[in-house]
Amino acid sequence: MKISLNKSRIIENQKITENYFLMKFENKNPDQPGAAQFINIKINSKQDPLLRRPFAIFNYTKKQISILYKVIGNVTCLMSKLNKGAEIEYFGFLGKAFNTDIKKKTVWAIAGGIGIGGVNLFLNNIKKSNRTELFLGFNQFQEACNLSKFLKTDNVKSHIAVLEKNKRYFQGNLVELIKTAKTRPDMIFACGPEMMLSGLYHNFIDKYKIPAYFSMENIMACGIGTCMGCTVKIKEGNKIKQKRVCKDGPVFKAEDIIFSL
Repeated sequence: MKISLNKSRIIENQKITENYFLMKFENKNPDQPGAAQFINIKINSKQDPLLRRPFAIFNYTKKQISILYKVIGNVTCLMSKLNKGAEIEYFGFLGKAFNTDIKKKTVWAIAGGIGIGGVNLFLNNIKKSNRTELFLGFNQFQEACNLSKFLKTDNVKSHIAVLEKNKRYFQGNLVELIKTAKTRPDMIFACGPEMMLSGLYHNFIDKYKIPAYFSMENIMACGIGTCMGCTVKIKEGNKIKQKRVCKDGPVFKAEDIIFSL
């Protein structure tokens, strides 16, 4: 797959909740991205912010790309103020993707927090012969109501956990919800913060020996494997190696990850 640097114009920058936005912009890359792949975005030509920021590809067509992002810092705050027609620059597609070329399996897609930005493309790409279930975790009730509407859930059974007190969804964290499941999948694919992924692995996946793949969310600088700023410890046989989330990942086998949390 060719990695290209492209200038693009924003088609829409839609506010979904108080802190979440869905940005759509022109697609200039002819290749089709895989689920969990990402792009690095620079929002202007100024020195500040200097570095591009990585965002998982939420959706893709030949004409446009969309990303889901949360306003949590200076760059995403500036992004939230961009209007239709504003020019941005993106670099991609980057990273290793989830393997969606599987058939006739019971598959669970799991996402917590901004990790839901990476799971939507997985739902688009997974073959229809699989029995796919979706597990989502949110902090706030309104986030669950608004964000879940944007996910492609045709023929997908959805389960939602919300930490905030509510009467509509499971109250608690995502791992607590999954532990109540009466069935077990053939495979698990998950995106989310390391604490969630660690809890998921140690409390469920390892216990039932389920094949699983995680998309890691480490902070990145260059995004192309040069700076070694996003490494994670990965088991390879009898050795432990430092692997770059941006280049060697972000997808790794869950059983190979040495979690820091």
